[in-house]
Amino acid sequence: EYSAIESYSKAVELDPSLALAHIYLARAFILTKQYERALISIQQGLEFNPAHNSARQMLADLQKVLNR
Repeated sequence: EYSAIESYSKAVELDPSLALAHIYLARAFILTKQYERALISIQQGLEFNPAHNSARQMLADLQKVLNR
């Protein structure tokens, strides 16, 4: 059985331009309290879809958690 992190990581590996794969990977990292990794993933997702509102909110929330 694959974890969400493994599944979304594979999706990103297969097609790095899939914004939603980066965003969902970030959510999986948040759920496992891997906030630095989540920050990287959400930033990558926003590079491909800068208008994704929930991703922008997730980025703002992560920056607060990480005091940035």
